[in-house]
Amino acid sequence: MNNEIVAGILDTRTGEVIETTNNASAKTRLFLRVRDELNVEHGAGAFMVFEFNSMGGSGNLNYVRRNMQTTEQSALKHVELLKVRYNVANTRQSLDCAKSALNLTKRVRDECLALYSGDGNADKWDLVNDTFSTALDECQDNVELLNSQLTRQLKRLSNLESNNQ
Repeated sequence: MNNEIVAGILDTRTGEVIETTNNASAKTRLFLRVRDELNVEHGAGAFMVFEFNSMGGSGNLNYVRRNMQTTEQSALKHVELLKVRYNVANTRQSLDCAKSALNLTKRVRDECLALYSGDGNADKWDLVNDTFSTALDECQDNVELLNSQLTRQLKRLSNLESNNQ
């Protein structure tokens, strides 16, 4: 996910993205540039920072939309496209982790079951199998949920990209 944009500077008068970064630690530099340089030169609120890996304020497109000075509906299309790309990359990363967890759980289950595969171990084998069954179901549900989420995000991304051309 290192190539996805995590933050940028937005001209609230036009919707133009004037600078972006894919480095989360560089967000502070963007905030300082907006505060100390751009809004001093162009007036308060002329520029703002948007960020995608944040829970509050500038990470929310509705917040960004409310702070826009232009009423042009298409002004945030580029930021929205960047946000969806970020979400797709984030979901892909989560899906990879969930698949790894599922595979690890299966492998550990199989190794544990192999310990009790002999005669006289049926109760132990059943206990281990039942215990791992719940964990495997949860892992599988998580993979399916993330796959579904990724499918929706990719469809949204495709729609946005086709509308931006």
